[in-house]
Amino acid sequence: MTIHWGIIGCGDISQRSVAPAIHSLDNCKLVAASRKNPTLQLECDQNLGVKTVFTDWQEMVRQDNLDAIYVATPVFLHCEMVQAAANAGKHVLCEKPMAMTTEECVRMINACRSNHVHLGIAYYRHFFPVIDRIKSLIESGAIGEVLLIQINAFETFLPGKDHPRHWIMETHKSGGGCLMDFGCHRIEILLNLLGEIRQVGGVTGHIYLQYDVENAAIVSLAFESGACGIVSVIRGGTSEKDTLFIQGTRGTIAAEELNQGLLQITTAEGYREEKWPPHKNFHQPLIENFIQIIEENRSFAVNGQVGLKVHDIIATIYE
Repeated sequence: MTIHWGIIGCGDISQRSVAPAIHSLDNCKLVAASRKNPTLQLECDQNLGVKTVFTDWQEMVRQDNLDAIYVATPVFLHCEMVQAAANAGKHVLCEKPMAMTTEECVRMINACRSNHVHLGIAYYRHFFPVIDRIKSLIESGAIGEVLLIQINAFETFLPGKDHPRHWIMETHKSGGGCLMDFGCHRIEILLNLLGEIRQVGGVTGHIYLQYDVENAAIVSLAFESGACGIVSVIRGGTSEKDTLFIQGTRGTIAAEELNQGLLQITTAEGYREEKWPPHKNFHQPLIENFIQIIEENRSFAVNGQVGLKVHDIIATIYE
């Protein structure tokens, strides 16, 4: 079975990760893409390796030769595009965060459910080998009961007004700042590792007044298990961080750079290090897994319900 893909949006994510992942898989074929600006169609063709480029994304999703759509556009466009693709009978893999509001998330879920197509949200860290390994360590009781997980995610990147990704600094297009943009990835990690939550808290900070989104945030989650989770996110500081630390009742797990997959583990047996590096293309395992659920017709690990849970946590903090 070969899955024929179309991509909406020809930006950095599509060029660097999504298109190469699709091209590399034997059971996938990238058939079409859409880009609103007609003067950039050739560039889209060259950068994505696709011969058919539409200026009208709605026309593209109606094509009979497509099985699945990857939505790689700003957040405020996700809901309309996912619904249209679902109504055209296409499976949809949508960039994170899922949508602007809870109501939009629900509409996306319902559209895919009523049209019997699969919906996935691109939380690719869910498929990191290091996350699987941490989860297995927790479930095995290697560090006892989890008391606390803390994640720090800091980025220095601040796009100027002429930058293609400046939209992430505009609330009406992004839905929020660093918490929406990359804090959402870390919230999904906590949900994956610790399960159901019973309480949400958090604060946001706003230093760069030329932008209308937060550039710092702290999320605090209390889990049904009794564990606590903290996510700290910063955009526009002077350091880059991607750390994870877990304190259990009988040991610890730490990663100085989660994206590299090096774990430092301390248990009753002593200290050790393990390496669980991710695929060189972070999106490839995500897309591979999505194809499997299409072929086997089962629930995707990071489906619309997961996207909705992450969104609702962020919305609670913003409110």
